[in-house]
Amino acid sequence: MTIAACEKSALSPPLPTHAAVSAGFHHTCALTTDGSAICWGGNRFGQLGIGSSDTVAHPSPARVAGGLTFSAISTGESHTCALSTAGSAYCWGYGGAGALGTGDTLTRLTPAAVAGGIAFVSISAGAGGIGLGSHTCALTSSGAAYCWGNGVYGQLGSGASTSSTAPVAVAGGLTFTGVSAGETHSCGIAGGAAYCWGINAHGALGSGTPAGVANAPSLVEGGLSFTAVSAGFRYTCARTVAGAATCWGLNLRGELGAVTPNSCLGFSDDVFPCSLTPLAVSGAPLLASVVAGSYHTCALAPNGQAYCWGSNDFGQLGDGTAGPQRVTPAAVAGGLVWSRLAVGGSHTCGLTTEGDVYCWGDNLDGQLGDGSTTDRHAPVAVATR
Repeated sequence: MTIAACEKSALSPPLPTHAAVSAGFHHTCALTTDGSAICWGGNRFGQLGIGSSDTVAHPSPARVAGGLTFSAISTGESHTCALSTAGSAYCWGYGGAGALGTGDTLTRLTPAAVAGGIAFVSISAGAGGIGLGSHTCALTSSGAAYCWGNGVYGQLGSGASTSSTAPVAVAGGLTFTGVSAGETHSCGIAGGAAYCWGINAHGALGSGTPAGVANAPSLVEGGLSFTAVSAGFRYTCARTVAGAATCWGLNLRGELGAVTPNSCLGFSDDVFPCSLTPLAVSGAPLLASVVAGSYHTCALAPNGQAYCWGSNDFGQLGDGTAGPQRVTPAAVAGGLVWSRLAVGGSHTCGLTTEGDVYCWGDNLDGQLGDGSTTDRHAPVAVATR
């Protein structure tokens, strides 16, 4: 090797090692560029996929058992799902109400094949807790949406308020370009329009009414054209064709990114601030993506700058502070250039254009993956190299 070659090798950036990241309620998972899945954080129900379950923190990444190669991964509150390179779906963790799609309600500590043999191109694990049971939705290459798990609030979109332990087709015959599973509702994009189904607590379905249940896709009001949608905890956000961020539903902690004039009923007749239809996020720049979480939301600008708003109790907005909620977008600190963002319960993670994973916010169960259980108010590197 010549001296020039040595100098080039020393100065060149390291090759990207990660292709995806997904933040759950108290755990996080990522895919390496070779398709291996790694997870860290809480593992009460085996959602890390490492072959065991426990109540201790797992602050460093561990490889998911089974040796499978994945092309996509999604973390829910207490389960995780992923797609193989052939499109086969696998899930692990809490199996209540059939959230894993394995044909039963068993909890699995390692990846288990979803029943039905359907090939999918995307998958979304919902955030329903163990009391509600979780659900999962996925999309085929032809645009057909399927969901499975808890469906008692209509969140499977099958036309009935019933649960299913295996994938069931979303009713209505729509061709979707994206689908997202929230807590007790789901949403998708079809023909540029947004549709949601499930319980309409606090206006999460965007139907213009404050309550009710939709067992099949219901058109989001407002006449906007969207490219992507993200269902969170009783609220929803979407990106318009023009690159604007809009949100609707519960606005308890500023997660909609605007002040809302309405009050809406939720479970047990609780009344909270809300928006019944899409509301433009105040002060947001043009965006490439927007991701809804539990009580905070983050978005990515075309130049790779990240912004977050809503609850900031644990520093999950990543602007270097903790405490005050923000109703307008705050820039994530650190000057990193991001390619994608993942929003969890009270933490956030991102993948840089260099292929590195960083996380910030709540770290009680080690979900930031930096080897500690200390909350971080700005991005810290996950110890994956």
